[in-house]
Amino acid sequence: MTKIESVARTLCRLDGYDTEAEDKGRAMWMNYRDHARQVIEAVEAAEKKEG
Repeated sequence: MTKIESVARTLCRLDGYDTEAEDKGRAMWMNYRDHARQVIEAVEAAEKKEG
C-alpha cells in the first residue's frame, strides 16, 4: 500500500465511509487521493522546517 493510499483510506474512514464501498465504479477511498497528497505535502514541509 502506498503512502497516498494509506492516508486516503484513513481520511475516507474518518468521514464515516467504508473504504471499499463503490462510488462511480471505483473504491470510495480513491475519491480522497487529492486530499491525501495535500496532507502528505503539508507534513513533509513541516518536517523540513523542523529538521
